Amino acid sequence: KIMAEPFDRALSPNVTLHCSRLEAASGIRGILVEYSLSVTGGRQVVFDVDFQGSENVVLKCGSNNLKGPGSVKAKVGDGESRKVIALLKVVDAQKSWTVDMKYTWTERQSISKEISRNIFLETVDVWNKGRTLMAIEYYLSVKKDRRVTFDIDFSGSQNLELVSGGLKK
Repeated sequence: KIMAEPFDRALSPNVTLHCSRLEAASGIRGILVEYSLSVTGGRQVVFDVDFQGSENVVLKCGSNNLKGPGSVKAKVGDGESRKVIALLKVVDAQKSWTVDMKYTWTERQSISKEISRNIFLETVDVWNKGRTLMAIEYYLSVKKDRRVTFDIDFSGSQNLELVSGGLKK
């Protein structure tokens, strides 16, 4: 179990998790623990955090919507400075409290390129925890009324599986 002491933890080169304790500040009653995320490097992050097993805290979602310890899924885009992903409130500050936090995330980086006049290919790399490439997604966008035949040759590729799409293996 982790006490919610303030920290700034680099989870990957592009993702930083922040934790702040808010006590008796600007009208706040009791102790609040705020978790936020900052993202750089042109990536979008889907962050899943689970607080099951925490003691004497409730997950506060939205405005005054108190729930027991649970889980949160948040999307954070590049350049969003410290987007709040979870807020925990200590139920009884006179008793001991702990935060049990488990999390995982994926990072998505997209590059779009015009491959012909009014035809764009978007490539999206999906990274698990910012370190392991787990998928490459391709999207073809055609502007105006045009019919396009598009072939990608994956022969010679290793450790790849075509899992969806109208393409032939």
